[in-house]
Amino acid sequence: MIKTLVIFSLAGIVAFWVYAKDSAEFNPEEVPIITEKSPPCLQMYYLIEKYSEKYNVPRNHAYGIAYYETRYVEPFQWDYDHKRTSSAGAVGPMQIMYSTAQMMWPGKKFTKAYLKDNIEFNVETSMKLLRHLHNKYGDWKTVFGCYNTGRPMINQYALNVYNYKPNF
Repeated sequence: MIKTLVIFSLAGIVAFWVYAKDSAEFNPEEVPIITEKSPPCLQMYYLIEKYSEKYNVPRNHAYGIAYYETRYVEPFQWDYDHKRTSSAGAVGPMQIMYSTAQMMWPGKKFTKAYLKDNIEFNVETSMKLLRHLHNKYGDWKTVFGCYNTGRPMINQYALNVYNYKPNF
């Protein structure tokens, strides 16, 4: 029942957005579809779509990273927990190391807690890192191995992410 209600609500928002974007006065920045107050599962969907496009990362690969890092499956995964920390110290929905995030955002001040808790910052950092690695290595499988281990390699993780097909 709740899932159906949310789907219809989102459909209404999308219909409004499609209608309104044709208007000369429409500014998508003024009408956020998903905000930081939205459930984490919806934020993940919206932000992966947004930043995979911005950084030219194939969406299925971006969703593959989210799945293999924190088991993100779909936009209606209400019990999705984005505030995870790995045994190696990687944090947040895309499991970014704090030192890697600092490398990707030189001069920007942020904490490890912010990287862990702020879904948008975490997802954008991940997409920016993936673009950086692809520019450097030119091969998505090698990129995913590097994302996973810190070294350019093709491992099982890389193959899994490369072959991931979202189920929604």
